[in-house]
Amino acid sequence: MAKLKVLAIDDGEDNLDALTTGVAHAFPGADFFAAATGPKGIELALAKNPDIILLDIVMPGMDGFETCRRLKEDARLRHIPVIFLTALKPDKDTLEKAFAAGGEAFVLKPLELWELTAQIRTMLKNKAAHNLQRTDHTKLEILVTQRTRELADELTAREKALESLKESEERFKTIFAEAPIGIALIDSLTGHIYEVNRMFASLVGRTMEQMLDINWRSITHPDDMQKALDNMALLNAGKISGFRMEK
Repeated sequence: MAKLKVLAIDDGEDNLDALTTGVAHAFPGADFFAAATGPKGIELALAKNPDIILLDIVMPGMDGFETCRRLKEDARLRHIPVIFLTALKPDKDTLEKAFAAGGEAFVLKPLELWELTAQIRTMLKNKAAHNLQRTDHTKLEILVTQRTRELADELTAREKALESLKESEERFKTIFAEAPIGIALIDSLTGHIYEVNRMFASLVGRTMEQMLDINWRSITHPDDMQKALDNMALLNAGKISGFRMEK
């Protein structure tokens, strides 16, 4: 488990001593960093990436509210919980300012160890839950991005396949129409002729339009009829996939 890191920003030397002692007692082995001003605290936060920031409200120059606001404006620091330290019980105005600045909790001075410990533990749990949620959200974003990319690739592949199919169809139509042999498309169940090429129509002495109104039986020689019917029956039963006849 990673070592706990606590940053205290307070201009009071006695307060920092009390915080140092309290954190060391409640969380043995924790790293404790201290800063006496807001700017120095922000600098330390960037350098140490603490788990918790304990922040005094009343400080010269940059007060706690402004310090917290700047911490939360930085994407590298905004996930760190901030606990405000105050000598007076927070009134409505103080609470509004604190939460507007991005603070999460309060601890009253003089410090009570149990209260400090409870607030730190609560903030750590909240941070862990937030990090888990953020991790899940990140994973979801990654999955969505990955799936979007996959769908884009599938769409591209499909478009290429459709383009290839269209080219194949065009080639087939050209081969069908220009072939030097007669070719006809016939329904094996009904015997209806769907389409013929010019060579087929020429061989049987009909126009292409006339061919579409007749049945294949009407242009089959009687000597070939039974063999053709037998082969058609086998084809329709799925026992053969095709057959060849010379006429």
